[in-house]
Amino acid sequence: MYDNAYRTVLLCRLAGLNFAETKRIVEEIFGATIPRSVVKSWYYGRKSHRITKLNALDKSLWYHKAYAFALKLKRKNPDWGHKRVATELGRHLPIRVPPLTVYFWLKNYSKPNITPIKICLELGYLVGVLVGDRRRTGHGLKVKDREFVEYYTCMYEKVTGKKPKIVLDGDGYYRTSESGGFLRALWQTGLWKVVAYIYSREFLQGLFDSEGCISPHTPFFNNFVLEIATGNLEVLSITRKLLKKLSYKTKTIA
Repeated sequence: MYDNAYRTVLLCRLAGLNFAETKRIVEEIFGATIPRSVVKSWYYGRKSHRITKLNALDKSLWYHKAYAFALKLKRKNPDWGHKRVATELGRHLPIRVPPLTVYFWLKNYSKPNITPIKICLELGYLVGVLVGDRRRTGHGLKVKDREFVEYYTCMYEKVTGKKPKIVLDGDGYYRTSESGGFLRALWQTGLWKVVAYIYSREFLQGLFDSEGCISPHTPFFNNFVLEIATGNLEVLSITRKLLKKLSYKTKTIA
């Protein structure tokens, strides 16, 4: 729990949220289990938390920065070994890079082979699609709507700097070729909820683009119903909260 609470604080900071907004999201997701003092120390960088095991999201956010900083430290301090560099990285970055990884970087045996991402509005849209149409355990998006998949790839490019290729399958489906490890990590850890709270409108747009529809409600002009069908009760609960926050009336039909 503390690993994901710490990640939540980091995501909120990267999104530019203030402490009060960050604390509210942490409480919304984790309740009162994370002391306010701990959240505050994480937010202001007074303390860090050692994540048990780094996932694709952690590496997408921090590994390229860590790599560049490690090389810079080595240039300034040529007598430093990889362990000293790794220790110094841990003092300046919110994650700890394994010393062996730093060793390979400094010896030029490897570089970060994961796509870096930005925490931005477009990530909210991708996460909305993630909990809707995107294959959460596979690779990419697979839909029949060409316009939708093209818009998705544009949003993906804004987040990663890389635009996925679109392939037309023999069964008439368009699919994207990206692996999206950071999206799978967001789903598997439940941190998609953090992004949904940070970028509520964009998240809802992605979700309704993938799983929703608009239907008439009454004969009066400009009156309509947004509908979404999902068997995931947690997704449904978060969606209702966000819609209410935006002053939409909601109703659940079993």
